[in-house]
Amino acid sequence: MSIATIDNQQVHYEAIGHGEPMIFLHGWIGSWRYWWPTMQTLSNRSRAFALDFWGFGDSNKVTDRYLFGSYVEQLTHFIEHLGIARPVTLIGHSLGAAVAVRYAHLWPRRVKRLALVSPPLDGNGINHDLASLAPVDFVKRYLYKFLEAPELKHELQKSDPVAVNSVANQLIGYDFSTDIDKIERPILVIYGDRDQVIVQPTDGMFSGIHNDRNHHHVTLDLCDHFPMLEHPSKFYRLLLDFLGPEDVGEITPRDQWQRRTR
Repeated sequence: MSIATIDNQQVHYEAIGHGEPMIFLHGWIGSWRYWWPTMQTLSNRSRAFALDFWGFGDSNKVTDRYLFGSYVEQLTHFIEHLGIARPVTLIGHSLGAAVAVRYAHLWPRRVKRLALVSPPLDGNGINHDLASLAPVDFVKRYLYKFLEAPELKHELQKSDPVAVNSVANQLIGYDFSTDIDKIERPILVIYGDRDQVIVQPTDGMFSGIHNDRNHHHVTLDLCDHFPMLEHPSKFYRLLLDFLGPEDVGEITPRDQWQRRTR
């Protein structure tokens, strides 16, 4: 376990591998831990970091920082505090994807690529129960098959329900289309077609995702909210294709997943 003191508070993080910097950002359900298998897979080509947001995992529970903007600041200060070389690749899931989008919007030159998994680009697609249920109760209702998953089981107990509820409430109804439309860095957006936590928006939301700008939109079939746990081999191959050459170009279609480009 590694701890960084940021803004006089303790932030838990883990790091592995060597190479270009890559930061993994978790969502409303869980912590850094469910990223660990992906980080190990990519560790031979990158220096992978994953941190716990305020109120999650083993980072401090600081109620006055349970704000979306505070998580963007936390990422900004984390990168600066550790002296992580820039530009960085950000891989965010759910809440973490929203943080990644906002960071890239604010600091475009500090970001190399964005991989966004189940991002709440259209806040109307966020399950409203995230704003009221405790994490364990939410998983029991919508993600029961993950209740005993080792990457989530113990981490759910560490999540402060106030953090989950308050930040979900802040982003319900929020429209990230302006943010993402202005980002010129390569972007990969991944959704599961059976996700009950973040419903993927209509195609109109992806009007800014153009193939000639190296922006890609992928829908994984028979997949819920955690593609990195449900279909790891497909997920890893998507990331490896996307993280390949400097000019990403088209991601070669695979039989195992359905690809859509706007």
